[in-house]
Amino acid sequence: DPDTCGCDSVEQEDYRGDISTTEDGYTCMNWESQSPHSHDRTAANYPGKGLGNHNYCRNPDGEPRAWCYTTDPNKRWSYCDVPSCTPPTTTTTTTTSTTTTTTTTGTTVASTTTSTQLPTCNTPELTDLDELDLRTVLKDANSNCETALSKKKVLLIGIDGLRADVVGMTPLPHIARLKNMGTHSFWADVQSTASAVSGPGWASMFTGVEPSKHKVDGNGDLTDLASPTVFKAVKDAFDMKIAASVSWHPLVNDFIDNEDDTTLDDSFLA
Repeated sequence: DPDTCGCDSVEQEDYRGDISTTEDGYTCMNWESQSPHSHDRTAANYPGKGLGNHNYCRNPDGEPRAWCYTTDPNKRWSYCDVPSCTPPTTTTTTTTSTTTTTTTTGTTVASTTTSTQLPTCNTPELTDLDELDLRTVLKDANSNCETALSKKKVLLIGIDGLRADVVGMTPLPHIARLKNMGTHSFWADVQSTASAVSGPGWASMFTGVEPSKHKVDGNGDLTDLASPTVFKAVKDAFDMKIAASVSWHPLVNDFIDNEDDTTLDDSFLA
């Protein structure tokens, strides 16, 4: 019943109940309000998603479950404790039948045992960035099937020359949405001891240490990187699939591949 619970198979997008408090105790903000938090999750922008002149928890944009903006100026949004509906067992079914016959009655008794298991999505593994269709990934991630690509991912975005103070003053809706969906920082001090060129800053982002430690002082000594990158650390620790898309080729050629050419499962040099 969408008035009382939300289905996990669609990330509770179907929920239409009246829960209006987040799981950590904040009161939800009315979806038509722009205070204390401005946003673009409106009924006009997300038709058919249950938004409107109310403050009930909803999931209009593909979050893992229902959520809302809060009325607290210091807490932009949070998830809601919406109960999960129990889906009907209409997925892939394996049936085993056994038949026994008794000599006294001649009666045949058949017993059937069923088990349910989510089918595997047809979404391809992340092996070829050129052929990967993200529309298929999103479709499968929201369907009632299991796929490695439906799991949570870590997306690291670096923009050369971006000023944090400008980001705060300029309407950048796509960056704002990414900020709202995860952990972010616009104030990493990556070049306090090096010249204002690309190499030292990128090396600091990739390693988490300042130039005096990673030893990259300019754009001509990128292969001198003396600290391990986060990509290799993650690969070694968790054996995760890692892909990179870059417009400045040395980021892959001189940093990541020079450190260990097996770290990346795929890369795209724009």
